[in-house]
Amino acid sequence: DFLNYYLKIGRVIVLFDALDEVPRQYRTKLHKTITSYFLSYSPKNEICITSRERGFYPQNEIPVFEIQPLRRKEIDTYLDRMIRLHYFREEDKPVFFHQANALVSQKFLNSFLLLSLLVSIFQAEKELPQTKIELYSKCVSYISRDREKDKAEISEKDDWNDILRIMKDSTFIELSKLACPNNESIAEETILDVLSKVYKQKFGGIARAETAVEEFLRFCSERTELFVPAQQEGSYRFFHRSFFEYFYSKYLSREKNVRKIVQGFRKFDQDSEVFELTAAILKNEDEFLYQQLIEYLLDKASEGLLADRMKADMLNILTLVMQAVDDQQYIFDYCKLFLLNSRLIAPKH
Repeated sequence: DFLNYYLKIGRVIVLFDALDEVPRQYRTKLHKTITSYFLSYSPKNEICITSRERGFYPQNEIPVFEIQPLRRKEIDTYLDRMIRLHYFREEDKPVFFHQANALVSQKFLNSFLLLSLLVSIFQAEKELPQTKIELYSKCVSYISRDREKDKAEISEKDDWNDILRIMKDSTFIELSKLACPNNESIAEETILDVLSKVYKQKFGGIARAETAVEEFLRFCSERTELFVPAQQEGSYRFFHRSFFEYFYSKYLSREKNVRKIVQGFRKFDQDSEVFELTAAILKNEDEFLYQQLIEYLLDKASEGLLADRMKADMLNILTLVMQAVDDQQYIFDYCKLFLLNSRLIAPKH
């Protein structure tokens, strides 16, 4: 009654955080419900919705604001404050800026959360990652292993070695498969069942492996910002959707069949990073398969356009994958695809 009263008189500020994390099958309906409700029922209230750029579909009447990438001035102010708090050394500032120049020019530094992670990585390694894949890789290593391994209260424990045997990419890839398609919560029983079977040989049996997995989950929940307890009691999830998508992209990149990779893409909505990350990983690790994927998508997108099946999503998948493509020939082929099919692609009036 309290909320309804103030909603009706228009005295409420309503905040919806991370609308892009709503499961894909519910998202469109939820978007329509939110926009129609507040436009018709309580237009006097102020509504703020946060989402990835392609994770929410606003009505024309709703203004959209984009958080701009950080500039040198903001980075400079942040580092000065870190120096005053004795969290960063003043003599390291010019080196940090020199390495960060490329990231700034690419508009890669788009949040202070990202900047804080880069500062932590720099302090550990004196070197910044230069690509999104390197960033995720170094973040995972720092958060899950490097930050903790030298701490006496951790390294002196007998179970630390057991945790380290599980704390690796292949474990998080298995967890990402369980969390698909949108960083779903995973029941602890499911995690114990899956991972204890994976590691039973390593620990000499299911029971010993299950104990080690329990220690791994406890450590993750207490000491990392990577894999943490979910809202549902007795379940876990990746702390941030980006980490989930990074590991699922690593899983897809291990598929040796481009059709299976594309089938994996179909589970994700257009705001996902999986398309870009998978292509970027393949470009670094398997050039031949990367080329096969781009050429397959170009062919299938062309076939879909010629058949006038614009509801087919191959063109969308190709467009999202192209974020990671810098090959001149593929960029030319992509542009040519649009030019040759402009009549089909252009909106009908």
